[in-house]
Amino acid sequence: MVEKGARRVVYTVDDQSVVHETTIEVGLQNRERAEVIKGLKLGDQVVIKGQTLLHDKDEVRVAGGKV
Repeated sequence: MVEKGARRVVYTVDDQSVVHETTIEVGLQNRERAEVIKGLKLGDQVVIKGQTLLHDKDEVRVAGGKV
């Protein structure tokens, strides 16, 4: 999760290995975890490392080779 002003965003990865900046709404959270209550759907692939270096529509290589 990345904070951009008042917004919180994550980067999701599509089937073409392109990332999309996705605004989320967070419920409960602590230092290690956050409950996403709006903005993601079941099955979305979310970038968990290096997200501070990404921009919307960047192409990425997925670790393990699958999306």
